[in-house]
Order: sequence, then structure tokens, then C-alpha cells
Amino acid sequence: MPDTNQPKRRGRPPLPDHERKGGANLTFRARSGLRERLVEEAEKSGRSISEEIEFRLNDSFDRNRRIEDEFGGQEIFGIMKTIAWAMRETGRAAGFITTRTSEGANHWLTNPYAFDQAVKAVQKVLEAVRPEGEIVPPKATGFDVLDQALADLGPGFANTILEEIETGEPRSTGSIKRTEDLRRDLGTMVHRIQKGRRK
Repeated sequence: MPDTNQPKRRGRPPLPDHERKGGANLTFRARSGLRERLVEEAEKSGRSISEEIEFRLNDSFDRNRRIEDEFGGQEIFGIMKTIAWAMRETGRAAGFITTRTSEGANHWLTNPYAFDQAVKAVQKVLEAVRPEGEIVPPKATGFDVLDQALADLGPGFANTILEEIETGEPRSTGSIKRTEDLRRDLGTMVHRIQKGRRK
């Protein structure tokens, strides 16, 4: 017979072993607004709050690796981060110098002088990582169109990507996600690209 003198446990009865989820139980304090955001995202994804937290933690660990893969490797990712820092520091300084305001520093991307200085910073970074040796172009093929394309290989690829950003129409199925991501990340810059390429 069960012991009727034992006090009853509060809360839900424990789940059977086969229904319990594995893993350790973690507890943390959420800052104001974070719980509401987690609840909202969990509802969108159809996950519980615990599953949403676990998903986002795992995602944060994988994020840098995914970015490296997207950029084509750790070294290119490192170059791009260096360029980003050089642009940011240069642009903010130039924006502040020309306006004497923190707003000018924060919105340097709309300042022609600040942007020009940021471009020069990018050039400096790229020159610093340029490989040693003579620049030897490919041998001439005898076909003028192909030879011109080989001579302007970099601008050609850049034009293709810019055209995809401008129109929102990828040239291949392989560049659909790239085009969508670039247009999203560039935001209002897309309009600037569209306007600049129509000149």
C-alpha cells in the first residue's frame, strides 16, 4: 500500500524517462524585454522558449564559421573584417571632422569626403595584403572579346554582382541567396547603386 503520510509534491508530476529530453538544465536571468522577444520568436518558429534559447545559442557558436565559409575562407573573412574596421574608423573620423557633430560621425556614409577617405583606407588595406611578384596576365587567346574579358576580369565580376543587386534578378540559381542577402544587408544602398549605374 502507498504511504499516505508522505507529503504530496507540488507542480507537474515528473515525466517518464523515455519522454524526458536529455541535457543539462540551465538557468539564467533575462534582461528587460528579452523574454518578450524570445516568446515572440518562439511562437513564430513553433518552438518552446527553452528550444528557442537552445537554438539561438547553438546558432551563435556556428555563426562565425558560416560567415567564414560564405566569404570563401578565414583569410578572406579576416581581410574583410580589416577593411570594415578601416572604413568605419576612417569614415567616422572624417564625418566628425567635417561636421563637428556626433551625428556627422555616425552618418558618414552620406558624406562624400568621408566616403572617399574610407575608399582610400580600403585601398591601403588591400595593398598591404597584395602578394609579392610580377602581375602576369593570361596569354592572349586571339579572340578580342575573350582577351578583353580576361583583362577586365575583376570589374566584370563586380559588374555582374552589382547588376544583380540593382535589378534583384540573379543570373543563376546559385546566386539567388547571395542576391537576396546583399540587397537586404545593403538596405538603402541599393537605391544608390541603382542611381549610380544609370548615370
